[in-house]
Amino acid sequence: MKGINMSTTKSTTSKGVATSNTTKGATTKKASTSECKKVEHKQLPLDTMVACTNMTSGKLIYISTRQMGFTIEWEHEGDVEYIELGELVTMRNSQRAFFEKNWIAIEDPEVKKFLRVNAYYDGIPSIDDYEDLFNKPDSEILEILKGVPDGFKEILANKASKMISDGTIDSRKTIALLKSELNLDIEE
Repeated sequence: MKGINMSTTKSTTSKGVATSNTTKGATTKKASTSECKKVEHKQLPLDTMVACTNMTSGKLIYISTRQMGFTIEWEHEGDVEYIELGELVTMRNSQRAFFEKNWIAIEDPEVKKFLRVNAYYDGIPSIDDYEDLFNKPDSEILEILKGVPDGFKEILANKASKMISDGTIDSRKTIALLKSELNLDIEE
């Protein structure tokens, strides 16, 4: 432990009070209980059903490597399928792109922590407001886009392309920013 000189340290306990005697100018430092505790992750039952939302712009298919013949299909963007937590562990271990590229969204923070996939979701807008991102001031859009993972940028690029095509996004300045930051190749 930092700051302890083990030259001649004598500890005694008297009437429930711990004392420590040191010689040769030694310094002692008591460790706080928070330093000694291991970080414990909450255990969740593997049969817990977890809502997983399709974040891609089209059909998404997951083929299990755990159960022969088991597949999950999301037909459209925003579709929700419930997946057993144990299967999500398998997905994380065998097909990490579902998390790294943000193909699916998991809203439950305890599940994300349990799966240890928080890093893939940090900095991305929530499912409810990611479409509203493009209505923010350009400086905010730029700041948000700098912090999102590349996989989510692909999702945002697809959404931006559709919104530019249908006229929902019509600011030339915003369109130029999105083209630059999301590598959009579209005609105005």
